[in-house]
Amino acid sequence: MKTLKERLRGLFDLTSKDETAEELYILLDDYISSVAVRLEREYHFKDFDTDEDLGGDCFIVPPSKGEFYVTHKGIYEVLNVTHVYDSSKRAGTIYMKKARQFKSAG
Repeated sequence: MKTLKERLRGLFDLTSKDETAEELYILLDDYISSVAVRLEREYHFKDFDTDEDLGGDCFIVPPSKGEFYVTHKGIYEVLNVTHVYDSSKRAGTIYMKKARQFKSAG
């Protein structure tokens, strides 16, 4: 795979403006995705009352205290968010309390 510098150099070899614009669009999209992935941090969801593991997700900005989050089990209110100092090695924890349970079909 080419480095960002090599891909930028390759833009000067293109002859049409449309071709250059399309390649630049792809290059910028790839770069933005790369930055977003590096900013994301993993968080585990825990039920505050039962300490049940509710799953996890990656966020650039996790949900805040008082906000609601929908899972496959129900709607939960965020009670607390614990951030970790070494987020590249460990996940933070989001403590939630069930606000509403989904009814099963049937």
